[in-house]
Amino acid sequence: ATMPAPGRISTSGRSTLIGTPRGTVAVTPMGPDIFRVSRIPAGERTFSYPPSQSSVLESSTESVSWSADPAAVTFITPSTTLRVDRVTGRVTFLDAAGDTLLNEAEGVVNQEGARRISFANGRAQNFYGAGERAHRLRLNGDTLVMFNRQNYGYGAGDPRISQMGITMPWFASDNGYGVLVDDYARARLSLGADSIYTSETRKPLSYFFVNGGDLENVTANYTLLTGRQSLPPFWALGYITSRYGYHNEQEALGAIDSLRREGYPVDGIVFDLYWYGKETDMGRLEWNRQQFPDPRRMLDSLNNMGVHTVLINQPYINKAGAIDNYSMLTEAGLLTHDSVGNPHDVTTWVGEAGMFDMSNPRTREWLWNRLSGLTAEGVSGWWGD
Repeated sequence: ATMPAPGRISTSGRSTLIGTPRGTVAVTPMGPDIFRVSRIPAGERTFSYPPSQSSVLESSTESVSWSADPAAVTFITPSTTLRVDRVTGRVTFLDAAGDTLLNEAEGVVNQEGARRISFANGRAQNFYGAGERAHRLRLNGDTLVMFNRQNYGYGAGDPRISQMGITMPWFASDNGYGVLVDDYARARLSLGADSIYTSETRKPLSYFFVNGGDLENVTANYTLLTGRQSLPPFWALGYITSRYGYHNEQEALGAIDSLRREGYPVDGIVFDLYWYGKETDMGRLEWNRQQFPDPRRMLDSLNNMGVHTVLINQPYINKAGAIDNYSMLTEAGLLTHDSVGNPHDVTTWVGEAGMFDMSNPRTREWLWNRLSGLTAEGVSGWWGD
């Protein structure tokens, strides 16, 4: 879209572009409770959002109206009012009663080399979210890294636990709203006097404001925005036996036999890493035929007993035991690489390895084809480790 001059307003699809001296504010309603907001720096004449990494929703203006006066552009829905100051470009969000929920401080800064978003925390509230971490629940005063990393050998008080697990650029307030930054780069979120998100991305930042009235409804609207998983199959809620690994068919069937003999209602069994050989075979993604000479027969035996099989797979392709896959995937450009295209290997607990580039659709297609062939032999589920 072409950016309007300061003081002007234009539309692009379902987005409203508001020209201000500090740049163009882009507001896109995703529905009556959710808005996407970004700011295009002053001087930029054209702009397009990069494809969203977060939203499964199409933008919608249902139940959304807007109006403009010399001071502000105001969007109104039954639950939310969004007001854009036409001088500063700052955005304010209010609830249905007209009480302020959230004010931008700087708002979105999309200058080259400085990508950040900041909000002023002007009322008493508690913050939650930021992903599934080995961290405390209430996040007030915390600074959290948005960069997934597994840490071994941690204990209570170890600062690494705040980074391990699943990091997500999302925070929710018990005042009934949440903010999701549409970003997947390494970043930092500080939840102090101001809420400040700073990213290493080279792409323009935007964020989704999610209203809900309370934490329960905020969470429901968040999952409406980002997608909802199907319920698991009923057997997955039963007892599933698992250990570090079953080395061969005899160990696996023997474990099920022992459990059934003692009266345990076992519904599944997890095969850890030995199904493909040994630790340094990570990334082979095929049965080790010395240990499991006839996997289809074994799977048929388990399925006939009503026992579902889950196999582990990891994002790593070991350069020792899985070098054939590593070489093929590297040549095809399906592994992670640096900015000039060289392979970006990682050191894992079992040696040097490549990593699947899951942002590449061709990688996902390759992995889908590999796992679906194994699934067709009688595997019921996959454990993505």
